[in-house]
Amino acid sequence: MFQRACVTAAIVAFAGSAAGQIVSVTDDLTDGALDPFFSYDFSSDFMGNGPGNDFNSLDLGSGLLLASDEVFITFPGAMGGNVLEVNIAFEDFTGVGATDFEAIGLMGSVMDSNSTVSTPESFSASSSSIGFIQSAEVGAFETYIRSITVRYEIPTPATAGLFGLAGLAAARRRR
Repeated sequence: MFQRACVTAAIVAFAGSAAGQIVSVTDDLTDGALDPFFSYDFSSDFMGNGPGNDFNSLDLGSGLLLASDEVFITFPGAMGGNVLEVNIAFEDFTGVGATDFEAIGLMGSVMDSNSTVSTPESFSASSSSIGFIQSAEVGAFETYIRSITVRYEIPTPATAGLFGLAGLAAARRRR
């Protein structure tokens, strides 16, 4: 009876405190450096190149230039946290529709493209429509990505402790 009460108490306590801490991280690409929280993969792009070649650059003050290129962005710095939202600030300076975005979540994806020329814009995706976000992909003819912001939820230490307590109680109950 005591073991069943411990398991029930742990589950109720976990349900009451399941919300983790919300953290926001921004990679300001205008500073001329790539933040290690994010992973930028240029291996499947149009030209097979990344920053530092004839078509792309990471420019201080301007951001990451994608010139006939594509970049696949993941968030290894979230360390198992659930990505709730991604926002990409950019400026396309060649033509309407020359920049395409896709955010890929656990339950689908959302796509968009730019709507203006030479005007700062942003692309946002939320987990409410596609589930926790796994990655983002940007394809562009000539666009500067100014920044990328990710909001993610990490379990609180109390939540992790309750997971452990519930696991111990369940293991003891099985014996």
